[in-house]
Amino acid sequence: MMTEANSGCPQTAKATGKTLALLLAAVAAIALSACSVNASVDEPLLTAANPLTTVQDRPLLDLLQATEKLPPEQQEKQLAEFRAAPSTKQRAKQKAAYVLARLLKKSGSLQNIKEALPLFEEATAIPALASLAAAQQAECANFLGDELAMRSALARLLSKEKEPAAIAKAQYALAQSFMRSGDFENARLNFEKTIATASDTQFAIGSNYYLGQMKFDKGQQNEALELWRQYIRLVPDGRHAALIAETIKGLADTTKEDDLLIAEVYFQSGQPEKALLAWSKAGDRLQWVKQAQCLFRIGKPNLAGDMLFNGIKTHKEAAAVVEAAKILCQPLSKADAVKVWQTVLLHCPAAADVALYNLASRATAEQSLKFYSELAARYPTSVYAPEANWWLLLDKIVKGKNNDALKEAKQ
Repeated sequence: MMTEANSGCPQTAKATGKTLALLLAAVAAIALSACSVNASVDEPLLTAANPLTTVQDRPLLDLLQATEKLPPEQQEKQLAEFRAAPSTKQRAKQKAAYVLARLLKKSGSLQNIKEALPLFEEATAIPALASLAAAQQAECANFLGDELAMRSALARLLSKEKEPAAIAKAQYALAQSFMRSGDFENARLNFEKTIATASDTQFAIGSNYYLGQMKFDKGQQNEALELWRQYIRLVPDGRHAALIAETIKGLADTTKEDDLLIAEVYFQSGQPEKALLAWSKAGDRLQWVKQAQCLFRIGKPNLAGDMLFNGIKTHKEAAAVVEAAKILCQPLSKADAVKVWQTVLLHCPAAADVALYNLASRATAEQSLKFYSELAARYPTSVYAPEANWWLLLDKIVKGKNNDALKEAKQ
């Protein structure tokens, strides 16, 4: 199941407690053509054999190595002095701007974050740092509530970024910024761009909701409903899913698909009675395992158990049958659990290897070998076959049949 994007600016990786020397080393490494602009600035790239920097970067690297154990305020002061020195080259100033801005941002101080904004902008002059710096700048602007600065940074990021998922992330943040300012037309355009850029991302999912809301407000109900259906198909546990379900449920002519989607939302949100009603309305029998779970939750264990046991005998889909058997076996004794897995073995050939494995794990030592032997012989590609073979091999070793064991091990 996918997850939905959070609101607000795209979050970039925050500096951890690693040394400033490593931070600069990563920044220096990013400038090399072999490194991706999406590399983490906290990645420990500096080594004695390969410093990953240039002669021009050496003064800044030396400064950071000399001050790495100082309090942040003193580090910031020395970086500012380094930038102000007449002998400092422009490229070094721009790199120092990025490192200083990261320190200021990490402090969490409102004033420091304000000061970080122009420093990040200055750092975008280094091509390999442009995307990283723009993303950091957008995050600072979002924290400050400066929508114009945020949009400017996001526009800069979009002009540099090549990765579709990163582009969609920035477009989604830009759309939300326009929404917060009441510019719904530009918000719509950027939500649509987000979906077109990377339709399989969490940002496209969030865009479906907002576009649906805009169309619903304009009276375009059919278009809105289709966007919302797509939303809850992908994230039935999303933050807007319950609201969408209630809106669709309020329509007089819900379809069977609508009722199934609504049932799934209720199931995911822990509303078993409503989920059962929606499944009943849809006439659904395919979600029998989830329906049984709902019956357990509302205090009807006998009905739930009957539904699971009957489902095991009538349904042929292995994953559902195995899940049902596992749920049934949780409160049962070993003897009763064996009966459940014997029923699986008898009625669901597609889950026979799972049944044999579970029967073997609950059987006596001698009985288990029969189940493991059948499993290994009939289902050699099963995920349980290696363990079955191991137990069979161990049995031969224990019984002194070393030659047979060695022969099998070589196979």
